[in-house]
Amino acid sequence: TADVAIADLVKQANVTLDNIQPTIAQLNTTIENLQPTVQGTAPLLDKAGNTIDALTLDLLRVDEILSDLSSVTSTASKASDSVEGITSGAADLANSVVDKVKTTFNLGSRPAKRRTVPTQRQLVQPVVAEEGIVNDDAGYFSSATPTGSEAGEDGF
Repeated sequence: TADVAIADLVKQANVTLDNIQPTIAQLNTTIENLQPTVQGTAPLLDKAGNTIDALTLDLLRVDEILSDLSSVTSTASKASDSVEGITSGAADLANSVVDKVKTTFNLGSRPAKRRTVPTQRQLVQPVVAEEGIVNDDAGYFSSATPTGSEAGEDGF
């Protein structure tokens, strides 16, 4: 009975091995097919590492540039504050002088005269050309061409 049990166990093992053989063959084929891919992965990882290193250096440079820029803008801000202080001081002094002059001569405060900005039509007058008058509707350029003695010897 023990011999029969061992014989049945060996038979089942052989059947199992026969069933597993095609799977093992497929795995071996898959591994062989993956070898070029695995071999190509190492150089890709090296390139990726180099790219990351270069990117890190570039980010460090950008950080340094931004730090320098921050320093420059801080200095410019301080200079701007100084200029603002100087100009506001001068304006305050000028206002003080004007107020003293008004007080001294009893000028008081007069309302400022209202000034109007002239329109384009008021600024642009009709152009009188030798050939005739170019009115407002003709625009800025005349289509008249100089002829004869107006053009000069070379035609211009």
